[in-house]
Amino acid sequence: MKQLYKIEVASGLEYESIAECGLGLKLNDKVIVQCERYLDFAKVSKICGDPILDEAEFERQRAMNTKGRHIEGQKIPQILRIATPEDIAKAKDNDVQAFTAHNQTLERIKAHGLEMKLIQTHYSFDKSLIIFQFSADGRIDFRELLRDL
Repeated sequence: MKQLYKIEVASGLEYESIAECGLGLKLNDKVIVQCERYLDFAKVSKICGDPILDEAEFERQRAMNTKGRHIEGQKIPQILRIATPEDIAKAKDNDVQAFTAHNQTLERIKAHGLEMKLIQTHYSFDKSLIIFQFSADGRIDFRELLRDL
C-alpha cells in the first residue's frame, strides 16, 4: 500500500509525493525524493488521506489537491527513504552553496538594473537542478540575467 504526502523542499516550495506505507513516515521526517529527473531532500509537511492500493487513485487525489498545478503526464515523485545523517549533512552543504548562488544572483540582478526580488534559491539534493524564485510588480525581461546564470 502507498500513502500520499505533501513535502516541503524549501520554505514555500512544496509538492505532493507518494511512499510505501512500510516506511512509517511521520510529520517533519526528512526524506529523499525521486523526481523524474533529479533527487530532492524534503520534509514531510502533511499526510494526505488514507493509504491506497491503486496508483491511479493517487493521480485523482493529486489532481484534486493541486488544483491543476502539476504538469500533465508528469509522474508523482516517490519518497525513497528517510534521510540518513549523511544525507542531512549533504543537504546542509547544498543550502550553503544555494546561499552563495543566491548572493551572486542578487549581484547580477543589480548589475542588470532589474526591478525584481529574488525570493529563494534551492539546489536539488543531487545538485542537478537549481531553482530561483523571483517576484516582480510587472513583467520583466530577464533573458540576459538567465544567460548569466
